[in-house]
Amino acid sequence: MHATYARVQAERRPHLITLLGAPGIGKSRLVRDFIVREQDKVKSASSYERLVAPQVLQGRCPPYGEGVTYRPLVEILYSLLHVRDDESSEMVEDRFIEFVYETLDKAQSTEDPLEVARAIVRSVGRRADQISTISGSQSFIEGRERQRTATATLSKNPPSAPLGKSSPSATLIGKNADQSGGHIAFMRAWRVFLEALAQQQPLIIVIDDLQWADEALLDLLEYLTDRITNVPILFICPARPDFFERRRDWGGGRRNFTTLALEVLSQEESSELIDALLNSQDLPPVLRHTILTRAEGNPFFVEEIVRMLIDQKVLVQKNGSWHISTQNETLLTELASPMAPPEDTLIDLHYVFPLPRVPDTIQGVLAARVDLLEQTEKRVLQHASIIGRTFWLSALLELASNLSKATVVETLDSLIRHDFIVETEKQVRSPVGYDGVFVFKHVLIRDVV
Repeated sequence: MHATYARVQAERRPHLITLLGAPGIGKSRLVRDFIVREQDKVKSASSYERLVAPQVLQGRCPPYGEGVTYRPLVEILYSLLHVRDDESSEMVEDRFIEFVYETLDKAQSTEDPLEVARAIVRSVGRRADQISTISGSQSFIEGRERQRTATATLSKNPPSAPLGKSSPSATLIGKNADQSGGHIAFMRAWRVFLEALAQQQPLIIVIDDLQWADEALLDLLEYLTDRITNVPILFICPARPDFFERRRDWGGGRRNFTTLALEVLSQEESSELIDALLNSQDLPPVLRHTILTRAEGNPFFVEEIVRMLIDQKVLVQKNGSWHISTQNETLLTELASPMAPPEDTLIDLHYVFPLPRVPDTIQGVLAARVDLLEQTEKRVLQHASIIGRTFWLSALLELASNLSKATVVETLDSLIRHDFIVETEKQVRSPVGYDGVFVFKHVLIRDVV
């Protein structure tokens, strides 16, 4: 990935990396670490190297819902504009018009900013011929003949749902872009817009959960990767393996498309991960074999099994590391402990630690961990899962109206300690200023809850 990004910068050509892997294999972690290393590389570079920090834009494909076709693009636009939910549609569109003008002006582009903005707004569900009447944008289009034409057109067309109102998903009508020549116009507009952005600094665009992407979005990504020229843009698209069952010709063997498949960890690598999580190498062989057998090389599965054993008090902390609890030591000594795990499947079943039961699937492990929570913790976690993988304290207080704010905050602290959620400092859109922002540690946790 680092070599590909270096080539993207050197050749000033786009590239798309499809990152394949099962849930929990580490796709998100790999992308996150890659971005951090590239940013650190710029900070530590000497003055004569002239490295420019990349601008990272991220969007996620939702598995279901209304108007999900171009949802990742909306998330990208909202992040560029730092949109808040309490902003009116006029404010959002006004700022977007201004942003497009400024971006194309800095890139010294000869393209018409108004046409580009109209096509982009159309792609996310707003009638393009409404955009020229946005309050405050007159200073940018005053004196242009195109403005008068657009304004005249507006009077003949009824308005539709505004871009900046309600949630992003409520404003997405991606099918609009499939009508006649509008589809071509909006794809070209996105190319011009991204090329202008990348003139200022390299772009790393992450489109997560590509297995849920609409065909129209996949077509756009292929078009952008093929047609963008003379700018450094790296697309990173994590996806589950079943993605290629739906899009077998993805990339088509082209030079600027790469597919990286993440394999499961080996037994040795999984064992090293266990030692790192426990800060100890003294785990009894039976228990270690139990974890390795159930996890089957999936690092997230390894982590969750270890957390479950901690929650169930099978493992207890002593002097900064985790060890088998005293009440379970007797049980372990009664089990066979050969030098190496047995090969025969039937014998292997008896070699696995029998109590407490270790589920055979990651969903089962997560469900078992949730079952160990107190009733209030479960309820707050369920409310949070309704909001989304990212959720806000203000929204949680609305759903958990029967609980006091102090109880909810205390419960959130407990869920953080149990490694279900984390509090984030990332600026995520919230309807309330200075709101607490939390994220489920993994999308599978939210799904199971």
